[in-house]
Amino acid sequence: MANSQYAGRTIDVLALNTADGRMFDSTSTGRIVTGMYKLAQRALIVFMTERDTFAYDMRGFNTTIGTTFMSDLRQGYIRTEADVFSSFAAAELQARSQLQAEEDGTEPDDERYSRMALRRVVISNAAATLYVSLYSRADSVELIIPISTLP
Repeated sequence: MANSQYAGRTIDVLALNTADGRMFDSTSTGRIVTGMYKLAQRALIVFMTERDTFAYDMRGFNTTIGTTFMSDLRQGYIRTEADVFSSFAAAELQARSQLQAEEDGTEPDDERYSRMALRRVVISNAAATLYVSLYSRADSVELIIPISTLP
């Protein structure tokens, strides 16, 4: 993407690189992300972080980043699809509160969090795959979130 395509946009370092899991390598100082993908990265980091495991937020917004979703999963409270939907709903409200509190209103609408909705879940063996719709104030994107930490 040409630099001119980022004019007037906020950018972030791409932390969730699905290709090889690395942010940097010997030939690159990293990749950037913007728009809905920047929002998706923010939302997933907050949603998948266990509440009270992130001691300090360098941005100064709050020190209790995270939700109860991964804790519910790790502690064995999630065993059925209904459990996933229930835990997801509670965690989405927690994430929404945090993500919207971070925003100051100057962000582009496609980087402003509106909500996430769990559309479908597939549980197999010790894994789950979540099919999620992420909504900004301008657009939406479909996310597939594989999780392999079921007890």
